[in-house]
Amino acid sequence: MRRTNRKSWLFVLTLCLLLSLCACGTGGQEISAESEDESAEPKDLYRIGIVQESEDDLWRTVTKSVQRELYVKGKQAGIRFDYKKYTEVADGTRALIDEIGQDFLDAEVDGIIAVGPLAANRMKACTKGTDIPVVFAVNTDPVGEGLVKSAEHPEGNLTGAADVIEIRTLLQLMLSADSDIEEVGLLYNDENESSIQSMAEAKRYLDSKGIGFEEATGSNNDEIFSAAYALVEDGVDAVVTPDDVAIQNSESSIYQLFIDAGIPHYGGNEGFAAQGAFLGYGANGKELGIAAADLAAEILIERSAVKDLPVQILELGIATVNSETAESIGVNVDSIRKVFRSICGEVSSTQTAVTDTRQTEEPESY
Repeated sequence: MRRTNRKSWLFVLTLCLLLSLCACGTGGQEISAESEDESAEPKDLYRIGIVQESEDDLWRTVTKSVQRELYVKGKQAGIRFDYKKYTEVADGTRALIDEIGQDFLDAEVDGIIAVGPLAANRMKACTKGTDIPVVFAVNTDPVGEGLVKSAEHPEGNLTGAADVIEIRTLLQLMLSADSDIEEVGLLYNDENESSIQSMAEAKRYLDSKGIGFEEATGSNNDEIFSAAYALVEDGVDAVVTPDDVAIQNSESSIYQLFIDAGIPHYGGNEGFAAQGAFLGYGANGKELGIAAADLAAEILIERSAVKDLPVQILELGIATVNSETAESIGVNVDSIRKVFRSICGEVSSTQTAVTDTRQTEEPESY
C-alpha cells in the first residue's frame, strides 16, 4: 500500500511540474506579445492625410501652413503628427482625389485635412460610414457648397475653416483707392457659374453706388485678350475680375494693355498680382492653414467631437499689390497700402513673375 501511495505521490508531483513548465511557457508567450504591443505605434502618434486639390498657389500656401502648424502643435503637446508621407497633391480631378481618399482609408489614417472645395467634398464622400474626422480648408461658402448644413453645428465627421471672399470687398478696395470712379469694367468668364454669380453681386453693388459698368467676357486666351482690349477702348476707369482661373491664366497676356491705358486691374485672388494685375485680393492661405490644423489637433488630441466644433469663418483676406504695376500707373505703393489696410487684415506686395507673351496690338475683330 505504501509503495502504491508513493507512486501516486510521484505521479502527482510530476504532473504539477509539467503544469508549471507549461505555465512558464505560456507566460513567456504573453511577455512576447506585450513586447510586440510596446513596439507598435504609440498612442501619441497620429497619422494625418493631407490632400491638396491642385497645384494652385493658394492651396500650396495653405498646405505648407497646415504642416507647419501641425509640427508646432505636436511639439507643444508632446506628441507627433505624421503627415509628410501622407501629403498628396491632386490635379483638380475627382478621379484622382477619390483615389487619394481610398489610399488614406487603406493606410488607416487618424484624420484627413482637405485643402480646396472639391477635395473637401470628395473626402466627405470617401469617409462616409467611417469615424475618420475630416477638416477642410476652403475659400468658399461651406454651407452654400453643401459641405455642412450649418456652420455653427456641422454634422457627421466634417468641419473646417473657410475664408469666404466677397466680390463687394474687392469693389470696396477699388473705391478706397479712387472714389471718383464712374465706369467699371467687369471682366470674367461667362462659362464659369461662380464668376457669373460674383458679377451679378458686383452689378448690384455698383448700382447701389450709382456707378456704371461695362461687361466683357471670354473663356480662352484669345477671347479674354479681345475682351480686355474692348474695355480699354470703352475707357473704363478700373477693371474687376472675380476669382476666375481662365482670366488669371491669361493675365500675363493682358496686364500690359491695362498698364498702357493707366487702368488698374483688381483680381479675385492674390495670384493675379503676381501675374501683372495691379491688385489681387483673396483668401489668406497662411491663416486658413493654421485654423484647419488647429481644428485637427483639437479633434485628435483633445478628443473633441467634430459635430461640436463650428466651422471657422475667416472674415478678412489678404490684398497683394504689384509694386511694379502700381508705379507704372502712377500709384504710390506706401500710400495705397495704408488705404487698403483699413479694409482688409493684411496687405503685401509683389512683382510680376511672368513675361508677357502677347503683343498688345489691336485684335483683328476690332
